[in-house]
Amino acid sequence: MNIGKTFKIFTLSLLVAVAVVPSASASPSQSATSVVEEATSAATNYLKSYISNDIDGMLQNSVEPIYPNDQERRAVYEERVKTDVPVIDFKIVESTQVSDSEIDISVEYTTVDTVLPPIPYDVKKIDGDWKVVLVPQEINVNRDSADYGKVQPVDVENVSYISKSGEVVPFVTTLDYYTFYNWAGNTLIGKDTFNTHNNWVSIKGTQYDYTSSGPGSNLSVKYEIITEIGGSIQWYGQKTVQGNYNTSWYYEVINLANSSITNAKLRISSTNARQADGAGNVYEN
Repeated sequence: MNIGKTFKIFTLSLLVAVAVVPSASASPSQSATSVVEEATSAATNYLKSYISNDIDGMLQNSVEPIYPNDQERRAVYEERVKTDVPVIDFKIVESTQVSDSEIDISVEYTTVDTVLPPIPYDVKKIDGDWKVVLVPQEINVNRDSADYGKVQPVDVENVSYISKSGEVVPFVTTLDYYTFYNWAGNTLIGKDTFNTHNNWVSIKGTQYDYTSSGPGSNLSVKYEIITEIGGSIQWYGQKTVQGNYNTSWYYEVINLANSSITNAKLRISSTNARQADGAGNVYEN
């Protein structure tokens, strides 16, 4: 966001003899009110399209620079409407004019589970039309966290989506299965989703890096529970598992921000994996 950009309005007066006559055309091309109203209207159209799964409306009222064309965007949006957490309402809680062609807004989403902290967006006039600019970002929605509401960018260059595969081993209530092979630590997000009904889930599985072995292994893998809304990520909780588990299982509990989460996903990442294999399950109860 170009929050630092400012603009100045200069007025012109004409001095005739001893009389000062104000210029009749001293106002800027658009008033601040009309700029904010027009941009907010376009943003509202996008948000209404999003919660109603109107892909044409989303495409018309937004841009998403990480995708080269609308054809690719449409394919992505067709998947998003299946796996994003369902949103039932929204409120634009703040709008600030940056220039005649840009405003900043903050949007508060109400999902089927909770009310999320505000998510920021830029709205820009592009080729004469106002558009919501969608960029990858993550927001902490865990109210027990010191970083609640904090927004940070997401490095999509280092993210892959993985499908559920393999046999699920029954263990109370199984929510999800995950696996990775010859993994170098880039961020993995499950394409499949699951619903939680408690304020915690557990994970049980194996992880092993073939470039290091023994009890002193420094392999560190982070397992996180997230949801997604229109390309942005909402973070609910995490657990980092240290060490190699090849002949034994790790078992950990992830405390969650909500007692119920719809269309949750598992995100896996590591800062030091080089050639790692792993698999496991997310459980409840």
